[in-house]
Amino acid sequence: MKSLIALILSALVGAAVAQDVPSTPALGSNGDVAVLDTVVVTAQKRRQPALDVPISMTVLDQDDLEKARVGSLEDLQRLVPGFSMENQAGYNVLTMRGVGGGGRNIGFDPRAGVYLDGIYMGQAQALRQPLFDVEQVEVLRGPQGHLFGRNAVAGAVNITTGAPTREFESVLRGVVGSQGTHEAYATVSGPVSEAVLGKISLASETHGGFTTNLYDGQKLDDLGRITARGQIFLLPSDRLNIRISADASTTKQKATQGEPVTDLFEQPLPGGILPKRTVNFNTTPFETVKLSGGSVRADYTLDSHQILTALFGYRQTHQDLQLDNDYSPKDLLRISYGDDFKQSSEEIRIASPNLGSARYVLGLYHLNETARTDRKATIGLDVGTSLVNYPLIPFLVPLADVTGTVPGAVVSNNGVVRTDTYALFGAVDYDITHWLTLNLGARFTHETKDVLFNLDGAASGSFGIGSLTGYQDSRSENKLSPTVGATYAVSKDQNVYAKFSRGFKSGGWNIEFLSSNGVKKPSFESETVDSYEVGAKGKLLGGRLHYDLAAYSSRFKDFQVFQFVDLGGGATSMELRNAADAESRGLDASLTLRATPQLDIGVKLGLVKAVFKSFNTCSPIVDCTGHRLPYAPNFTSSLTVKYGTRLPGIGGKLDFYGDYSFHGESFSDPVNDPLTQNIPGRELLNARLGYVPDKSHWDFSLWVHNLFDKDTVASRDRDFLGNLTVHRVDPRTAGLEGRYRFY
Repeated sequence: MKSLIALILSALVGAAVAQDVPSTPALGSNGDVAVLDTVVVTAQKRRQPALDVPISMTVLDQDDLEKARVGSLEDLQRLVPGFSMENQAGYNVLTMRGVGGGGRNIGFDPRAGVYLDGIYMGQAQALRQPLFDVEQVEVLRGPQGHLFGRNAVAGAVNITTGAPTREFESVLRGVVGSQGTHEAYATVSGPVSEAVLGKISLASETHGGFTTNLYDGQKLDDLGRITARGQIFLLPSDRLNIRISADASTTKQKATQGEPVTDLFEQPLPGGILPKRTVNFNTTPFETVKLSGGSVRADYTLDSHQILTALFGYRQTHQDLQLDNDYSPKDLLRISYGDDFKQSSEEIRIASPNLGSARYVLGLYHLNETARTDRKATIGLDVGTSLVNYPLIPFLVPLADVTGTVPGAVVSNNGVVRTDTYALFGAVDYDITHWLTLNLGARFTHETKDVLFNLDGAASGSFGIGSLTGYQDSRSENKLSPTVGATYAVSKDQNVYAKFSRGFKSGGWNIEFLSSNGVKKPSFESETVDSYEVGAKGKLLGGRLHYDLAAYSSRFKDFQVFQFVDLGGGATSMELRNAADAESRGLDASLTLRATPQLDIGVKLGLVKAVFKSFNTCSPIVDCTGHRLPYAPNFTSSLTVKYGTRLPGIGGKLDFYGDYSFHGESFSDPVNDPLTQNIPGRELLNARLGYVPDKSHWDFSLWVHNLFDKDTVASRDRDFLGNLTVHRVDPRTAGLEGRYRFY
């Protein structure tokens, strides 16, 4: 399949070079537009055609998201090469260009910023944000520190929700499918008065469990999610508009966090490995994520046509999580997490019109965040009699008799991290000549953090958890994140660019169940990245072909790494440290062709080599210098096909959509052990067939995901007790969708 995609890519490029460019766009025989639409983005805090923005990006609109049934950021990885979001030990880890991580605890920030209508929400728990009623998603690759700021060293995801409409419209949409899939969506939008527009959107999404728990027969890995959004547009004058938004969602799952492939301390499972999508847990795992927030945005157009924007936001994220940490029917260890984030932000900026020889944006930003965690590890009642079954472990008699590990005892940690970030930012595009533009940008950030951390490991016995009482620390840093580049217009429809950018990711603290050695230094330093990129983007064939190509090299200094380190003899340490250096180099390529007025073909490729340039403290026995970064496949790709045709015999239109995605193999840990940490490559195929009758309010579609029912491993983990687990892609699901529009 790799060769097939490469062949398609070569053919498209060849066609673009070989054919003459028509002077005017053509129409198809049915009046369909024969050229692709111009994509407009806000990646530089002002509206611009995507082809004029010197950033490697993938842009998906509402039609793309709905046809591909993209309901979350996790689904995006099918359509966005070089982008992945995997569930690792109960947390979502977003990776771009082979660089990810963060979010395991409240002291470790993610590397990619996620923004909802301009409001930062990058915590790992908030990545469960449903992509419902979304107008557009922009995935921006590479450091975005000068305009998006906080911790955007790998990239940023810019999500824009659908705005209220000036005409009344309402849509009801329902889905029924296999695996207990039931979905319902409702949107009402339109004018409340001459100067007020409103919109309300509601969604309910459920599916049954994909994994069977032999212990009690329950189905795990299910989903139940409720989402609500509301917006009001105030239009007091032609110059001023105010947008008030609020949203809330609750997601509940009995999430397994993985299927065990070994027993405790990497010993073989008694009776062998269970069948796929089967576990045997005495404790029912669960996860509940509650997201809510609101924002107020005011835009005022000055006499000079500059736009003054004020943006205020508040977000709250809460996660409750329970895990069976021995992954067995024995009651040995279970952990419950409660993480809570509250944040408020303010941003004021001014942006020039897209005219003149200098176009710019200048702004001020402030964010305040309070993150709290409360985690408890409960020693199970079977500890005293069960560990004697592991002769290779030096506990040959009940732990309660020798080590002080008391069945039923609780080991706890709790902490608070407070963050204040202030920033002055700006960017300018200055035309040196009619064809050559200088691209400059910078962000100066002043950030302060403080922590209060308590860890009570007295009852852990041979598990070796340390203790800290009232640990306090603070850190403050000033960082400049510049970008310098130039864009050259080869023609009015084609640009090439080159740029340098720098970003940083905050330092913090490893607020975890630390070992006795780990409590000696729970802090880690900030990391920085220097990135170089050259690219070309434009359109050919009179607008029928759009392309976006970029080659890059990013060098990370003091790269932050979290890992479960195998200390030997059954001991495991959860360590968060600064590796010396890491590097990500590669190529992004995207082509979209309107082959006929009815047929669109999209091909996207991501090639990356992401490695540790220096990391000799990786583990007690392994030097990880030269090893690949976790979850960094060398090759990712996607192929999408959209085809629509009239049905003159019965009236109406038939729409076909299909997408194929490939993720190459990777490793789950810096050690790159091919036996226990290898994640094989995976291929997924999805399809949708829709029918839109003429002069009807209804439309219908049939869809299938994971057509060939692949059960490929998507992630691997090592648990604190040395269990090795795997997490698989979702099995095949199929269903029927119907939609009714009111006008």
